[in-house]
Formats: sequence, C-alpha cells, structure tokens
Amino acid sequence: MNFLENKVVNIKTITPIHIKGKDIDYGQGFVRRNNETAFAIDSNRLVEYLFQKTNDLSLVTKYVNQIEEYTNKGKLNKFDNEKFLFDTGIYHTKNKKENEKELIEFGVFKSLVNATRGNMFIKNGPGQPIIPGSSIKGVIRTAVMYHMAKEFLKHKESNIVKSFLDNISSKISDFIQKTKNMSPRQKDIEKSRFSQQLSLFIFQNGKTRMDTKSDFLRCVKVKDTKRLANMNMHKVVLVSLKGLNNITNKKPTHDKLQLADKFTIKMKLDKKEQPIDFEIETFTGETNFLITIDRVLLKEFKRKKYNIPFSDIKGIFNLVRQFSQDLWMFEKNFFDNCLNDQLNISDVQDFYRNNNYEHKFRIGWGTGLMGMTIDMLLDDISQKKLRNHMFVDKKDCPAPKSRRLIYKNNQVTKPLGWMKFS
Repeated sequence: MNFLENKVVNIKTITPIHIKGKDIDYGQGFVRRNNETAFAIDSNRLVEYLFQKTNDLSLVTKYVNQIEEYTNKGKLNKFDNEKFLFDTGIYHTKNKKENEKELIEFGVFKSLVNATRGNMFIKNGPGQPIIPGSSIKGVIRTAVMYHMAKEFLKHKESNIVKSFLDNISSKISDFIQKTKNMSPRQKDIEKSRFSQQLSLFIFQNGKTRMDTKSDFLRCVKVKDTKRLANMNMHKVVLVSLKGLNNITNKKPTHDKLQLADKFTIKMKLDKKEQPIDFEIETFTGETNFLITIDRVLLKEFKRKKYNIPFSDIKGIFNLVRQFSQDLWMFEKNFFDNCLNDQLNISDVQDFYRNNNYEHKFRIGWGTGLMGMTIDMLLDDISQKKLRNHMFVDKKDCPAPKSRRLIYKNNQVTKPLGWMKFS
C-alpha cells in the first residue's frame, strides 16, 4: 500500500488575485530580525540550545513548561518566542543580535520569513511572491465545512436541524459578546479561534464538545507554489448597495435568494466626489502546487467513525467545485440584480453570465465573507451579525452589502480572486 497520495495541481487565474502578507511583528513562532524580515523558530532546537549553551537547567525547564502550557491549550502558535528570548537576554532585534549567527547555525532560527506590508503580495523568506499552501488549504477547509453543513441541514428530523443551527447562532453570539471590548489585534486572534471552533463543531457532526484531535484535515498537506512570475499593479474600488429600505434577503441560500426589487449599486467616493481607489499587487498567470493525503491517518480517522466526505484528492476537489459553484451563482445573482443607472457594471455582469463555474475556485483578499465561510447557509440575521461585528457595522443592510472590484479606465471591470484548477 502506498501510504501517501500525491498530486501536482495546475492552477490558472481567471481574474487577478491578491493575497496579503501576515504581520509578523509579534509572537506566532517568529522573532523579528528587522522591519522587513523575521526568523521562524524551531522550538526543539531552542531547547537543545538552552541546555548546551546556557547550562541553566531552570531556564530549560521554564521554556519547556511554557511550551507545554500553550500546547495543552491548543495555542502553541500564540507563544511569544521573541519575548522569551528578550527576557532571557539571548536575542533581541534592537540590542542583542550578537548570537544571531550562532542561533542560525544551531538551527534555532530555521528560516527567514519576509514581512509583506500594505498593498503588496505575500512573499516567502527570500522575498519571492507565492501562493501559500495554507491559503489553498483554507479554500479546501471552507469547502469541506460547507458541504458537511449543507448535508446536515438536509436531515429529515427538523429538531436536529434546529439544534444544529441554534448551536451555530449561539457560538456567533458568544463570539460577539467575548470580543466586543477587545483591541483589533486581540479580536483578530479570537476570529481565528472562532473559525477553528466552528469547523470542529461541523466536523464532529454538531457535537457541542470540542476536540482538537477531530480535525481530520490534518491528513491533508498542501505545499506553497513556486515563485510567481507575472505580477502587476491593479486599482481596486469598493462598490456597495444603495437605497436599501425595501430590500430584504428572503432566503439564505443562493438558489432561493430573492430580492424585493432591482437595486442600485454605487462606488464609495471621497469628499470631492471622486472614487476612492487603491492599488494592490496582483498575480495573473499559471502555477501549480503539490497536495498530499496521508492515507494511514485518513484511514485512522475513518476507523473512529468520523464522517469524512472524501477518500482521495479527487474527492477533495469535487467538494471545492461544489462550493465554488454555489459561490459563483450567489455572486451572479447579486450582480444580475444590480441596475446600471449610477454605475456601469456590465463588464462584471458579463463575466458571470458568459463564463461557467466548472473547476473554478476563489482565493485571496477581496473575495468576501461568503467565499471564506459557510455564511451562504446561514439565515440573514446571523449573516448580518457576523458581518457587523467582524468587519464594518452596516446595521440592517443585507450581508454582504459591498464588493471589491478591479477598476480600469474609469470603469469597474472584474471581480477578484477567481482561479481554475486542473
């Protein structure tokens, strides 16, 4: 038996994509080197370094205990290695860099990570633009969650469906209550935790007790793409619905989405009534990535009776295709209901009308909450609550209310983030 299933997946942009870099100025397994780069930490090598170089057993014990504490809480990626090295006098980017070479040679600093800022595309350590494997796996995770939740909502027993939806609504309310007084940084951390809890809840078929070991997507690994070659700058504008007093989402899913009337869409303007546009670095072209399934681990999850909706890589991409089909139709319906009276969006409407959704998926910044969550399955009250708290409070307006679109020659032309796989 081959223990691993590997496949190189070719992908091609249909519209420009933009993936923002992460802020690496704090914690999360990184130690700053300067304002542009940071070192990724190997915790095991750091333990060996502390033991061999400092000869201070209490320091080793302190580090191991802290790592175990964060691991047991499922928050290892939140441990602040930079603060630990600063507090112990081993390394600091401003005044304690003499050990840098030694830490690199010892393997404590295992790789150099490039900090991407502002409007630039995410880059790897050597500063090369890439599509991270984690971003692709995020698409897969959302597609799997969406499929499982959608199937659960087809359950014949209405009380089970109601309990499932009530639990999701309760988790949303708890998240809102917990984060309402948090700083933006704290809220971002809590958003990630909330997303993980929601996925585990769905992966466990609606069981309320969380078990991090139930994340069966641990059997799926996705590598970063190679360096992307065709990078460009594109202008983007924000467009939103206007005159919403009589507009209500009647049903939460795309196939039943009905709007009371056609509606007007407009661009966000500045005080001088000029479009507020901004430039982002985008990728257009072809690339590929390697995806691997650990068949042994997958078999172990299935032995434990987890209801895993795929058995191989082909099955995974069937789920991606199904989710993307619903997302495509949701977006098509949105723009089909837009009037061209104040803003000409005919190019965007034609894009969705003249292309099919087969073998496509959406990735990156500007793709909207619907493309990153199971929100298409939620009632519009829950959609609004999530949108208003996680992003901008737009009161009782439909969620989502706005879209980011490519802007060229004084006209909106394309949506962001659509790719095709083969």
